[in-house]
Amino acid sequence: HVAISVFDVAGRKVASLLDKKMPAGAHEVFWNGTDGRGRPAASGVYLCKLSAGGHHGSIKMVLLR
Repeated sequence: HVAISVFDVAGRKVASLLDKKMPAGAHEVFWNGTDGRGRPAASGVYLCKLSAGGHHGSIKMVLLR
């Protein structure tokens, strides 16, 4: 099972990019800069968190409009 979500620096979930079972291998996921309702997210710093099969990771992203 793979879950990828975007959070703002206050820890609020902005968007859920992926939340499903995926086969092993390389995959790509893109965030178009919108929130869960399709509205444009504000410029700023965001965290992208990944959880896959017991592994967890996060990266910092900057969105500039």
